[in-house]
Amino acid sequence: MKKRNEYWVRSVLEENSNKNFVKRILDKDKYGSLQSPIDKKDKMTHLMSTAEQNGKHYVYPNVIQGKDGDLKMLSKKWNMGDGDADDKWESFNYAIENDEAIEFDNQEDAELFEKNWKTHWGEIFMY
Repeated sequence: MKKRNEYWVRSVLEENSNKNFVKRILDKDKYGSLQSPIDKKDKMTHLMSTAEQNGKHYVYPNVIQGKDGDLKMLSKKWNMGDGDADDKWESFNYAIENDEAIEFDNQEDAELFEKNWKTHWGEIFMY
């Protein structure tokens, strides 16, 4: 079993470097950010989530890069805590349809990656 740490995160990113949201992680200064709707002082670039479907576990972004090149947040109501269950899946469905999700073997690894993808930017790894 691979040890789960910042090197594991880096290997997952490298294995998925063809995905747009991973390219935005690897070269964050090139793509910009959005103002957080929760705290106007904060910026966001990905707003990651996890989901399980048919026994498969995924990590995917709620902030996507549109065809026009601009960043957009999907499932706005859900992420603000006042959406319904159908709204939650807007980001997930987009991610699956556009190959913008990373599949993991189990929920534990998916959640660990979701919490720690920013270690690529120098943040501390959290178990």
